[in-house]
Amino acid sequence: MNVRDAIPADAAMIAAIWAPQVLETAVTFNSVAKTPQDVAQMIAQRPCFMVAEQDGAICGFVSTTSFAVELVMRIRWNTRLSLRLRQKGRARVGR
Repeated sequence: MNVRDAIPADAAMIAAIWAPQVLETAVTFNSVAKTPQDVAQMIAQRPCFMVAEQDGAICGFVSTTSFAVELVMRIRWNTRLSLRLRQKGRARVGR
C-alpha cells in the first residue's frame, strides 16, 4: 500500500468512495454526497488530504479540517481527522 498527497485528478474516485457512506450510513455529518468538483476544491483548500493506493488503485483517503469549539466562554480550535475506505466491489470509477 502506498500513501500520498491527493491531487485534483483523484477527486472522482474519492467522491465515489465517500458517496455510499454519506447516502447509506450515519458515519458522517454530511447529508449530501460530494461531487468530484467539491472534492477537488477540498483537496486544494485543506492542509492535509491524502489517498491510499493498493495495486495502483485508490482504496481510501484521509483528510483533516479545523473547526472552532466554544467551551465555557472561550474558543478552542480543534482538528478533525476523517478516514474513509472503499467498500469491496464498490466505488469504481472509469474503465
